Amino acid sequence: MTITHLHEFNDGKGVYVEFYNNKNLEGNPDVTGYYDALNFSTFGAYGFADGVNTEDLSIRVTGKYTATFTGEMKYNINTDNGYLLKINGETVEEAAAGGGEHSGRADPQPVQRIHSGCRRRDAGQCAIS
Repeated sequence: MTITHLHEFNDGKGVYVEFYNNKNLEGNPDVTGYYDALNFSTFGAYGFADGVNTEDLSIRVTGKYTATFTGEMKYNINTDNGYLLKINGETVEEAAAGGGEHSGRADPQPVQRIHSGCRRRDAGQCAIS
């Protein structure tokens, strides 16, 4: 059984997502918002959000999460364009473009600051759960 906690981030608002219409998270984000689920895809001409390119874009996902339990927390990231995952300011995992699903475990501390970015060069998807 999978229990998602994204809706618990940022005091119940979800994770904060910044969309950039460039490949390097440069300048100010073009679109921002809170999301309680992440499953962005351009397959089948679906867009990430209104006003966001379907190619040549980058995404920053951030949030603060306070665990209500002890022990490991598992995560899954599925992207075909690479990502960087940081928890409490430390890089936990970095994957180059090339695709695939990545899973891992983190030991939640009282406060987790999550930062993940997916960079897109062509059509594909980015999902974090």
